[in-house]
Formats: sequence, structure tokens, C-alpha cells
Amino acid sequence: MTRCISCLLFVLTLAVLGNGCNETSFSPRYNETAQAAFNLIVDATTQTTFHLHGVNGIITVRGAK
Repeated sequence: MTRCISCLLFVLTLAVLGNGCNETSFSPRYNETAQAAFNLIVDATTQTTFHLHGVNGIITVRGAK
């Protein structure tokens, strides 16, 4: 009886460990990009300077009246 339970636990452990393996989850993915659009409108009528820090990407600044 004890040997049967041990064999059952061994087979169950192998099934659980084998089920967690997915060969596509271990392949590195290169050349992927991420994009996000972000718009911010600020009233700058009382401002005299403009500072932009920590930028990585394309920035467009427009002036409007």
C-alpha cells in the first residue's frame, strides 16, 4: 500500500512538473516594440521657460493661442 502511494505521488509530481513546461515561454523575443500615446495640455501663459527631462522617444511641442 505504501509503495502504491509513493508511485502515485511520483507520477503526480511528474505530471505537474511536465505540465508547467512550455517551450515557447523560454524563447527570447527580440525586436519587439511598445508604444503609448500621451497628451498633456498645460496653460503656459505665465511661463517663460520650458524644461523636458527623461525623454526616450519622439516629442512634439506645439504653441497655440
